[in-house]
Amino acid sequence: MYIFKVPKAKAELSGEGMKLTLTYPDSPERIQKRLPRAPEYGISKMREILEKGSAEIACEQYPIRPASGGVIDVLGNGKIVVHRRDKKAPTNPLHLSIAAGYPNSVDETIGTPVVCMREGGEEHLYVTKSKPHKLIVPSEPIGMIASIKAAQRLGVERVPTVMADVEYIAGPDTLEIRSESKGILARHSGYIGLNWESETALNLIMIRRWDFDAEDMLPLDAETVEICGKSVHLNREIFMLTREELKGKSAGERLENAVAYRAEYRPGLPKPAVQGEPAGAPYIFLPDDNFTRMLYGLDIWRGSWLQAEIDREIAKTAGERQQN
Repeated sequence: MYIFKVPKAKAELSGEGMKLTLTYPDSPERIQKRLPRAPEYGISKMREILEKGSAEIACEQYPIRPASGGVIDVLGNGKIVVHRRDKKAPTNPLHLSIAAGYPNSVDETIGTPVVCMREGGEEHLYVTKSKPHKLIVPSEPIGMIASIKAAQRLGVERVPTVMADVEYIAGPDTLEIRSESKGILARHSGYIGLNWESETALNLIMIRRWDFDAEDMLPLDAETVEICGKSVHLNREIFMLTREELKGKSAGERLENAVAYRAEYRPGLPKPAVQGEPAGAPYIFLPDDNFTRMLYGLDIWRGSWLQAEIDREIAKTAGERQQN
């Protein structure tokens, strides 16, 4: 994780999307952990964007950080692939989410699309259903290398692969990155997501569309964490959902007839296997902020994603007050 405090950021509605400008300080203050949550501040800023068309969304007291990057996978048959966060996740446990993560270097704080491609390759792997099972990797180099390294972290030394063309589809929003003294450093298109409820966060998301026989693709979560110097596979449940079953869903409803996959270890590649619904953690439709953003980005849900994020943060903070 390579992030630092950014006390100057402006969001403004522009055409069909949003333009968000980050101005990096010349001497950034690098931090080693997530920025604290600030839901009241965030709700007020998002309301200001909707009411006035723009807002300064960061300051010295409430800084933001360089954008995380992520992708949402859409297969050739239109199915959408998401995972369920584990029970011990630091934010949004047991929520449905997409492949996303922090920049890992100074260069990635400027080249956010690289983060999107890398995170897609690191978190969501695909294995052929047909035998011999092979790892399906993007034909572009960033995702391909990330996928192969992720498989190796799962204990596969020699990974049999098959290439698949992928298309990264940018959205209507613009992330502009500037320097106090050097002006514009980069400008990227995608789907911007804002969040102050679980942490102070900014995300740039792209759609990763696969050109491969979807009936021959099985999904595999590859996320690992370091525990006592050892890489531990989270082996989260991963779902392939249709637009039709998502279109009418509301947060908190059961995911009826949902099929989840988890890794089953055997010689060679770990094989995705259908996972039965855990008794203590039923499959509930709880999209996190990134997945919610892309439900609107994919036109599955209609309306304003920004208003939806305001409503989501108000509901979660109100629920916390009732519990306290």
